[in-house]
Amino acid sequence: VSVVTGRPLFGASTTPAPAVFVSLEDGTNIVRHRLAGICRAWGIDPQSLDDLRIVDGTENPELFAADSRSAGDVTAAYVELSRLVESTRAGLVVVDNASDSFGGDEINRRQVRGFMRALVQVARLTDCAVCLLAHVDKNTSRNKKAEGGEGYSGSTAWHNSARSRLFMTRGDDDLLTLEHQKSNLGKRREPITLE
Repeated sequence: VSVVTGRPLFGASTTPAPAVFVSLEDGTNIVRHRLAGICRAWGIDPQSLDDLRIVDGTENPELFAADSRSAGDVTAAYVELSRLVESTRAGLVVVDNASDSFGGDEINRRQVRGFMRALVQVARLTDCAVCLLAHVDKNTSRNKKAEGGEGYSGSTAWHNSARSRLFMTRGDDDLLTLEHQKSNLGKRREPITLE
């Protein structure tokens, strides 16, 4: 919504552009409920969000699939997403989330790297940003490994193949901290505290 409307998000400016939100975990009703809450809080008429495409991919979520021995390959859902990104000239694509979109072994470096490279190909279609949301395992979260720079679980390819990586933690005070743990293409931003 910030990108489509050109509004700042958490104090950072945005460049107005069409956006695609691919919901592979939550269905239409949940996403509409969340969008309605955002629109109410910001005083936005949802009908004005013509440049926001929301895709309910819960029935066929995998964008990439691999069996135990293969390097893996993109799926029909990936091809459909690529077409949508091109046709809308998207400036931002958000994929929610890695565990639903990636049908491989999360510790298999070759498969993870193949999936991440497939997302890079989506970004190159319109020179857009692709944001892949992911949940880390509970041990990473509980043991506060993120503070030591390990805000990911599985293969190191999740970290190494990304150009930028953000990590969100909830503190004992119930506040959220969004930390920029990696940035290959620019300066890392200072952590942001959210309620």
